[in-house]
Amino acid sequence: MEKITERIEAQGGIISTSELNGKAEYERLRRAVQRGEVVRFYNL
Repeated sequence: MEKITERIEAQGGIISTSELNGKAEYERLRRAVQRGEVVRFYNL
């Protein structure tokens, strides 16, 4: 299984919630943000 951080990196560092494949992937992204692996920006 590909890590969400690897997927974001492969896409040039950006992903939108509409690109996520369901709730499970959204939760993986949310946990990566909590761990500090992903920085969340708003209104890009």
